[in-house]
Amino acid sequence: MKRLVVKVTYLTGRSVASEYNDRERAEWPPHPARLYSALVATWAESEEQKQTQREALEWLATLGAPSIYASEATFRDAVPYFVPVNDSAVLDACDRQRGRVSEAESALNETKAQYQAAVSANDAKASDKAAKALGQEEKRLGAERKKLEKMLEDDLQPYADGTQPAAKIKSAQALLPDHRGKQVRSFPSVSLADANVYFSWLTEPAELGAHGPALAELVTRVVRVGHSSSLVTCSLVEEAPVSNWEPDAAGELVLRVPDPRQFALLEAAYTRHQEVEPRVLPCRFQRYTRAGMIPAVRPGSSCFGEDWIVFRQTDGRRLSQLACVNVARAMRGALLKFATDPPPELISGHKTDGERSDTPHLAVVPLPFVGNRHATGELLGLALVIPRAAENAERAALLRAIGLWENQARVELDDELVEAPALKLTLGQAGAITLERVEWGLSSLKTLRSDTWCRPAKAWVTATPIALDRNPGNLFAADPAEAQAAYDAAEDCIAVACERIGLPRPSSVEIHSSVPLQGGAKARAYPAYPTDPSRVQRVKVHARLEFPVPVSGPVLLGAGRYYGLGLCLPQAHESVG
Repeated sequence: MKRLVVKVTYLTGRSVASEYNDRERAEWPPHPARLYSALVATWAESEEQKQTQREALEWLATLGAPSIYASEATFRDAVPYFVPVNDSAVLDACDRQRGRVSEAESALNETKAQYQAAVSANDAKASDKAAKALGQEEKRLGAERKKLEKMLEDDLQPYADGTQPAAKIKSAQALLPDHRGKQVRSFPSVSLADANVYFSWLTEPAELGAHGPALAELVTRVVRVGHSSSLVTCSLVEEAPVSNWEPDAAGELVLRVPDPRQFALLEAAYTRHQEVEPRVLPCRFQRYTRAGMIPAVRPGSSCFGEDWIVFRQTDGRRLSQLACVNVARAMRGALLKFATDPPPELISGHKTDGERSDTPHLAVVPLPFVGNRHATGELLGLALVIPRAAENAERAALLRAIGLWENQARVELDDELVEAPALKLTLGQAGAITLERVEWGLSSLKTLRSDTWCRPAKAWVTATPIALDRNPGNLFAADPAEAQAAYDAAEDCIAVACERIGLPRPSSVEIHSSVPLQGGAKARAYPAYPTDPSRVQRVKVHARLEFPVPVSGPVLLGAGRYYGLGLCLPQAHESVG
């Protein structure tokens, strides 16, 4: 095996690039997917787009996650700047109207096609509906064209004295930077102890010989990695310092790396956004660990990890938080259909002999919209929460099951390049909903971000009630002493549940008879758990917990923790949405 090494030198001694999930924080070390995108952009902007270079880039994406050498860096404060908005925000009214005409023309052509298809299928009902829509689109196009003609005619007419209307003068001035509105921007950056960064891949000598020359020619033309002020020179080199960041599924740092289909995904993304619309870099996520360090569970962290796989609901009726167990069971069942046989213990929660797993396994956690004054309590999506101690092979088995499910959906869509196709989840009598995987950390909804539920805090409150591991007694007893004994037993049960998932024993636990978060539902409103009436039914309670030190989530407590019950929210987060 030989090493392919790309050396990147930051000419100013600093890197300007934002974290993908925190625009106020600088990214360091640079993500391999960012370097790959810079290479593809350089190729695409070339006057001669050489096929050999394209093939080299497609090959590079298949090499997996590289080892990285990157020096220590000093994070600089992100100072806000006020900059003029882009010209697109102050386009001439005629240009905007031309866009409306173009949209109307496209809509008319699409409606014509629908009408012709209905006629060809001899579907009278569909034909009548399409004909009506066709008439409406024709009227719309006519109206937009007349409006454009009127605007163009008015634009050519000055006042009688030859002067131009004040509105036209103001519109022209708006194109100048001094007259445009200002928008706050920040440019987070790091100062580097060593301006050189090395990305290293192991590869076969024959493949390196076939693609190396074309790649070497391309990398020398890269001028920036990150922001336009982050100027670089790049080259292929024979030697590199010992890497200090290595791919490791149990590592503490998450970086974006190229997907094997990265070149095609970038082309498809460009076709959609045309460098105009907001865009997200296609990638896959890879954990890295600092070389020489042994990853360890941080003190004050639960046994569950923060690298969630999140799915958002895109279609189907919104479900109440009361349906969380039903949704979680359906999701686990769907994953098992695409898992190996016998199914991995991580997914099933059972050993190969059918006995229940005695170690933490996958938690399927529906995520309710709670804790906000506008909260509705509806489920916005769900998360697959993997235990921190899960082995690489177990994680790979889960990802493989998700990949097979998504591949089936891509076949049904007849589009192999869809990064996260819609997945149908059948819920029995509740019907079905459609889910779509969310890029890690990139959801616009706080409810669907793992850091919303995992941020360190001393105080935590239940978003969904805890199903107690043992019966505490009658919490609603008429006898005050009996009721107090039941409350004490419930609080102790919750404290033990915290220790069971690796957290310190809380300094205080308060049982809440009401709902602690806006949008939540009373514990007694939830269906019986377990759903099997032949099993012991668990008492469910809401609670507030206080720890002696800040602890990191996710905090999932009680007998229903693998199905969305006992989900807690750090109290530092007063707003989720």
